[in-house]
Amino acid sequence: MDLQKSCIQKNCLSIIYKILAMLEQSQSSSYVQSKKLNLIQTAVDYLESHYYDPTLNVDTLAHHSNISVPYFRKLFTDIFMMPPAKYLQSVRIRKAKELLTLNIYSIGEIAEMVGYSSVYYFSKAFKKETGVPPSEFLRQSLSEQNL
Repeated sequence: MDLQKSCIQKNCLSIIYKILAMLEQSQSSSYVQSKKLNLIQTAVDYLESHYYDPTLNVDTLAHHSNISVPYFRKLFTDIFMMPPAKYLQSVRIRKAKELLTLNIYSIGEIAEMVGYSSVYYFSKAFKKETGVPPSEFLRQSLSEQNL
């Protein structure tokens, strides 16, 4: 009986130690993530407020963080799980979707407003991100509004 009780206690302690180790690891991981984010936060803020600039690129963002381009890319990808260029594209497409639902501007105007110099490239990026071209998204949005 005592041997069985001893084994159960050891197993319980083992499980408790594993849980504590996992908690400590997750806390230090989130601390490291927030430290990384602090390094690039000014660039992320800049990207969010200047997404419409067609010349916005990773070099500019790295410059705003005062770190090298390769290190900026690594930090950004570690934090957001996507490269900065992909993140910029998703911000632009999100803003374009908002503008399309207003039904005030043409697709060409919206492309320009969100930082694309080519309507063709905008349409291609929009379809890749959403699964439908901007014109189809606009049609779906209008039909939903009329319901």
